Amino acid sequence: MVGRAGPGARRAAVRIRGPEIFPIDNLISHLRHADLDGDGWEDLIVVNNARSKINLLLNQSGRPDRLEDPLVKLRLNELPPDARFRIESVASEKRIASLVVADLNSDGRPDLAYFGEPKELVVQYREGKQGWSAPKRWSLDDGLLDMNALAEGDLNGDGRTDLVLVGETALYFLAQDADHALAEPERIPYSGTVKAAQILDINGDGRQDLLLVNWDQANPFRFRLQSSSGQLGPEIHFTLPAIRSYWPDDLDGDGKTEVVTIAQRSGRAQISTFRLVPAEGLAGDYLQGQFQLQPLARTTKSSAGDGLGRRERGRPGGSAGGRSRWRSTKRVPAAARRRAGGAADLPGVHGRGRAGGGRLGRRWTARDLPAQRR
Repeated sequence: MVGRAGPGARRAAVRIRGPEIFPIDNLISHLRHADLDGDGWEDLIVVNNARSKINLLLNQSGRPDRLEDPLVKLRLNELPPDARFRIESVASEKRIASLVVADLNSDGRPDLAYFGEPKELVVQYREGKQGWSAPKRWSLDDGLLDMNALAEGDLNGDGRTDLVLVGETALYFLAQDADHALAEPERIPYSGTVKAAQILDINGDGRQDLLLVNWDQANPFRFRLQSSSGQLGPEIHFTLPAIRSYWPDDLDGDGKTEVVTIAQRSGRAQISTFRLVPAEGLAGDYLQGQFQLQPLARTTKSSAGDGLGRRERGRPGGSAGGRSRWRSTKRVPAAARRRAGGAADLPGVHGRGRAGGGRLGRRWTARDLPAQRR
């Protein structure tokens, strides 16, 4: 515990107490925090896959009459948990791969959403200070069993919290409707491969956008900006060196998202942000920001033996269409959609032919922050 000095103190007195131990089980994961019982104190939530349940550590701070849990039976030479948290549990009946704690029915209380094996998305609503609703289940057979596959946020601009689950072929979007219930999953196609998703405000316009991540490819980050009508724009890709870990968040309080990455080879940390810059000329009347170069995976070799490879042609929105023949290049240009007046909708090429993006004759670039902010 850290103590802070008063406003008039010359030197802050810092004291760290010893660790508080709360024995649960081995293989616990997915540590989250939320005020589960509405007492103003933050509680802890952890997944306990060894026992097929979710452990709730309810904060007892500020309660002078708090007592040790009489239901806890200690084994020989086992010490009791400290008094700060009372340990309860919720049965999950599955091996949980991803967990979200958020208000999913707009009642002001945090709810639980998790995905795991068997492959079901399960939501349990908090009812009062003690109880939980019966599980509501959606069977999603191609959902990813990854801790970063489930995300929450307002993805359609209606002010209510929604859910997004990454699948092997598409995203599953569960919108919270006007009745404060989660609707049936809606498929959102994507291009290439996605291993993680997060909902946050990329450009600081007050609307939450969709960030998609695949750390195994040259363009690990891509995002889709949310418009004023609650629709998602096209995918905008960025090229970065290979990474081993990342975390996106608003680090400087300006309302825009910064991304902290750890380089795969050097292990060095880097903080990057995204900015919109004027587009440069490309060729003739075309500007950067009107075309997108996007990598497409080879599917099968050409049976004609003419040196042509078969690749999937993408439909608008990123889904795969029928097969078409392209020359065996690493990147295939996608046609630009132009509006009246020459404004472009698709991301553009910048740098050395790598994929960037932009709209209205402008382009997005990933900018590294100054060294003193790393």
